[in-house]
Amino acid sequence: GKIVHEYDWTGGEQSLPVIKGPWTGTTEFELVDGWAWRSRNLECFEVKAKKGRKELTEADISSDRQSGLNAAKAKEWNKLVSSGAIVVHEGSEARRLKESVPRKRILKSRFVLTEADQGTSPQTQDIKARWCIRGYLDPDLLELDTSSPTLSMEGFSIALQLMASHGWSVNIADVEGAFLRGDTLSPTRGRLFIDPPPGGVPGLSEGCLIEAVKTVYGLADAPKAWWECFSSKLANLGMRVSKFDPCMFYYYHGGCLSGVVAVHVDDLCLGGDKYFHDNVVKPLKELFPFKHWKVGSGEFLGKQLQQQADGSIKISQCSYAQQQQGLNISRERKRDKHEPITEDERQQMRGVLGSINWLVTGSRPDLGAWCSLLQQRVNTATVADLIDVNKLVSLTHDNCSACVWVKSIPVSELQFVMLSDAAWANAQGLCSQAGYMIAACDKRLSQGEWGTFSVLRWKSYKQAVNYQYDLRRDGDWSNKLPITAVIDCKPVYDHTQSAT
Repeated sequence: GKIVHEYDWTGGEQSLPVIKGPWTGTTEFELVDGWAWRSRNLECFEVKAKKGRKELTEADISSDRQSGLNAAKAKEWNKLVSSGAIVVHEGSEARRLKESVPRKRILKSRFVLTEADQGTSPQTQDIKARWCIRGYLDPDLLELDTSSPTLSMEGFSIALQLMASHGWSVNIADVEGAFLRGDTLSPTRGRLFIDPPPGGVPGLSEGCLIEAVKTVYGLADAPKAWWECFSSKLANLGMRVSKFDPCMFYYYHGGCLSGVVAVHVDDLCLGGDKYFHDNVVKPLKELFPFKHWKVGSGEFLGKQLQQQADGSIKISQCSYAQQQQGLNISRERKRDKHEPITEDERQQMRGVLGSINWLVTGSRPDLGAWCSLLQQRVNTATVADLIDVNKLVSLTHDNCSACVWVKSIPVSELQFVMLSDAAWANAQGLCSQAGYMIAACDKRLSQGEWGTFSVLRWKSYKQAVNYQYDLRRDGDWSNKLPITAVIDCKPVYDHTQSAT
């Protein structure tokens, strides 16, 4: 029952038959002379992500909480209407639009219900409702530009170091209903309508039709629209985007750095002097509603920030570390240390290591090497590897209070240092496990003295063998940079001291 079509893609114009329904099949390519196929073993895995707030269905909500449910829906709806993100068409206008608008331009929607933290919203009985469009049905989906930048770990570290070095107070904020504050939909996109969600909306008449004026939640280009709106507002306030990270913005006054803003979607981490607060922070608060605004301490991107009296900043993830759970291995199973693991155990192993790896990137470089080495053994893991995973989880718990400390190094003395090292053939496939660490330090370190040190970025990873490496290339670029190199490798030292 399969249909085969052969096309000469390199030929001239030809009429191609229309294939009705979904197409499945293969496409064959022939390589031209001089090209060769290089096979690589690539794998992609999907693991169960740790759930955040528990999603509710209306059937889960008891009758005594129905008033809270209605209040949560009304609160969300009022936010949508007041922000100008939607327009509700009712009566004859709604009927006219439904008859004239192509059905594909009328999308479905639903309320996503979750449990808020206990006691945070008495009015809604701790029920949170968010109205979401089924954006995957958007007829313009394949033509949309959905790319928007996110804050890099390097950019975040630089922002914290600048705040600590200048003694600026750390401010942590998030914009209320950020996607609803974006610019209006492009006229070239065409009008977009949405049916009311199942169960309706309190106070909304039956048979109405909703029109999206802005990129509301669920639309694929909503993050892009919000980013363009917010970044343009920062630029209008006189901030300059970093050449290093598009989510970093600097404010200058009198030729000197006066403030910095690090942006990740709708979350902000910022700090600056009086000029910065008067000319950037105050106008921002007038332009956008903020759900939270904390000074000195708070959570940012899953990391707890705590500023000290001297301006330095501690980064920790104690609660997240304590929540890590090991694998359930029976006593009998532990005896079979050399037995291959089952697929179910392999999936659990990936999930635990993935969770710990996120902790590694945020605040626990001490777990990096062990976590990376275990991740490399997942495909060929034995019961002994599962036992090692549980040992790693125990280490995560034992040092859960560990933190990364960004020190308040004076800007005039601020320098950067990079440390790297590698073992020998200790990783999977006789590869070497390598690691590096980037830190800020004061001028004493380059003078051979003990100094202040701020760890900013780190990574442990499997290093592939590079047979084309040439040590002379390192000398070419290192001679052009004002760096202080500290090494413990005698062949490298001999090479740098050699006349040849």
